[in-house]
Amino acid sequence: MTEPVATVTAARRPRPWTLFVLVPVFAYAPMVAIHASCITGLGGWSIAGVELFVLLWLAALVALPITAVCAWFGPAGRCVLAAGAGLAIAFVPALYLGSAARTWGFHLAAERAKPLVAAVEAYVRDHGAPPDDLPSLSPRYLARMPSGLPPLELQSGRDVLQPPSGDRWVLRASVPTAILGFETFCYASDGDFRGLGGHVERIGDWAIVSD
Repeated sequence: MTEPVATVTAARRPRPWTLFVLVPVFAYAPMVAIHASCITGLGGWSIAGVELFVLLWLAALVALPITAVCAWFGPAGRCVLAAGAGLAIAFVPALYLGSAARTWGFHLAAERAKPLVAAVEAYVRDHGAPPDDLPSLSPRYLARMPSGLPPLELQSGRDVLQPPSGDRWVLRASVPTAILGFETFCYASDGDFRGLGGHVERIGDWAIVSD
């Protein structure tokens, strides 16, 4: 005997709680992965554009009242409401998870950069001032640049303080998290990040400085 079409359709329709969980997982997993990509040390230092995921969250928020009305008209409407609610609720936890993973990636980069910092310090002890650039450290002070680092530049003198202060130097790389972002990953030889930007997020001896 042939099973009624309505019964088959209902059996194949996903349950609302399944959509509540799976839709945000698939929607926000790329955002978390982009934030976490710097953990590998192979890239992902600049993630400008990732903030566009907020548009998905805003769309879910705007659509919630509409989907709430649709939920009164049957199972399909309840499924749409569940998916939208999942997207609206899961954005902040996903963003927090991605940001935590990105911070961990920079902690790892700070560890990888220790030989570079030691090499600059040794150069300053011998010459009384930092080198003009990082290639000047090779081969005497640094056999090769450590891998797994963002594109660091060495700055000193007027580049890092007004007025210039003796042998103070800074290692700095641009690591924006937004299209209009100006975050930098910094190491200051005197541990003072004032004057390098506005907000400072310390990462060991390093910091993420935002203008």
